Amino acid sequence: MTRLKRTFCLLLAAMAIILCGSFPASAEEDHKVVVVIDPGHGGIDGGTDAGTRTEKEYCLEIARVVADTLIADGRFEVWMTREDDTYLTLLERSLYAREKNADLLLSVHVNSNYETYPNGLTAYVSLIDRFSGWTLSEMILDSISAAVPIARGKTVLAEDTGDELGVYYWDSERQWDMPGAWWLGQKSDYYSMNTWPTKFGIKSIIVEHGFASNAGDRAILDDGASLAEMGRAEADAIIDYYTNHTHQFGDYEVDMPSNCMFQGSMSRRCSICGCKKDTVSLDPAPDNHYWRSIGVSDGWETKVCQIEYHLNKKGYDCGVTTVTVAVETEAPPETPAETPEPIEETPEPVEEAPEPVEETPEPVEETPEPVEETSEPAEETSEPLEETLETPEETPEPVGDPATKLTGPDGEKDEPEGTPALSNESHAETVRPQEGTPAAEKKSLRELVESPAVVIGACAALLIVTGIAVTVARAVTKKRKNKS
Repeated sequence: MTRLKRTFCLLLAAMAIILCGSFPASAEEDHKVVVVIDPGHGGIDGGTDAGTRTEKEYCLEIARVVADTLIADGRFEVWMTREDDTYLTLLERSLYAREKNADLLLSVHVNSNYETYPNGLTAYVSLIDRFSGWTLSEMILDSISAAVPIARGKTVLAEDTGDELGVYYWDSERQWDMPGAWWLGQKSDYYSMNTWPTKFGIKSIIVEHGFASNAGDRAILDDGASLAEMGRAEADAIIDYYTNHTHQFGDYEVDMPSNCMFQGSMSRRCSICGCKKDTVSLDPAPDNHYWRSIGVSDGWETKVCQIEYHLNKKGYDCGVTTVTVAVETEAPPETPAETPEPIEETPEPVEEAPEPVEETPEPVEETPEPVEETSEPAEETSEPLEETLETPEETPEPVGDPATKLTGPDGEKDEPEGTPALSNESHAETVRPQEGTPAAEKKSLRELVESPAVVIGACAALLIVTGIAVTVARAVTKKRKNKS
């Protein structure tokens, strides 16, 4: 008997261990998921009128079926942004979900297009992973398309395309978006019913229940039974998503940080579905503005609080804080570091200065060339001079080819234009090479020079011959210039 008792106790202990391992202590079975259902449009905003009825009517009817189904399940706390034909702004709908501390904001809509062929379901979720409802939206599309004959469609991530201030980017630290802040990397959402709930730390899904502009989808929307079936299928997907597991609530994490307009909160969230519990408020932070620069003038920068500006623009009753601050510049410490740069550059012109100096000798080297060339006509003029003296047999042969001296290496004339004509002085220098006659002839000439008459006649003859030689030299020089 004692052995049986021991065996029975061991079995009970083993079962207890197994049960404790299957159900962690952090699991919560009695937690209710808070769902806020938002029937799109309402009041003065009828939405699309492409169907038999307006969009706001379709939306309200579907939303009521979803709400009733969730309430009947007993594990959900359900709220609706409107239960009649009331107009609400998109910001007011999101603020209502924040007030109810919603785990999910479901926005119900009906699509339309100018063309009649687009059809089927579409879902839009936030780009921000932490508050994305991608998995749930896929389950909703599967459930509705299986319940009624409508195309499944797809889940879409829609990026912001900007307004007059620019494209909006997401600041994950402040949990707000800023126009033109491209350095943040992540763009904000396009649709406000994704953007505003995300700022308040709420998961959101927009479901478009077919196209009222398409005949097939419109037939389903106009059929009461099919419309109700869509609502029930949508609710079934939500129930399955939040209840097909045991909630695993972890440590506290911030749902929304406190800022100048709202007091933030933090909660313990389920690591599987994201629903939250034990929500507590954070300390207020009325001075936690998110500044956006709107201009700089005369060393002063004007900034506006983007959180207040955005809320005010969307109809929220609040003021907008603007400040003007001196522009912070680091110019004084940078100036000494930059001043040496011109000093380093100034030697560059000095290094380039010698270049003209190197080129200046070139004209100097060329200047002797006209001098050498001017002697060439003198060598040629010696021929008529010797003919005048009637001593052709003893005339010395000219040295070199005059034509070669008058041309450069490329065969073109190397003499600069405007070379002056030969003078008597230059001619006297050119006749010096003629001192090469025999010794006997030199002796007879000395004897003739002793006679004054001969000296006078020789001088006269020399002047005549010199004039003729100069004239001939000019003619030859002019002829060669024209020829070249």
